[in-house]
Amino acid sequence: MKGDELVYLIGKTGSGKSSLLKMLYGELPLGEGTGEVLLTDRSVGDNLKFVMGATGWHDKRLMERRALEVLQLVGLEQKSM
Repeated sequence: MKGDELVYLIGKTGSGKSSLLKMLYGELPLGEGTGEVLLTDRSVGDNLKFVMGATGWHDKRLMERRALEVLQLVGLEQKSM
């Protein structure tokens, strides 16, 4: 990350957000496995739509609309494309 970048970690309750952060700052030791950063060449909106598609969403217009709603909710609508 660059000094002026913001990163948002979102997910459902129990999906591992807090565990990931604890692992990153050393409170929770990593016992096994790996971590990867995916899709760094895509916009935030494209990343949201990718996850939607990977989790069973099929209606592209609905995905587009919902991704924009989420981005507006957190003030990142300018990152949609």
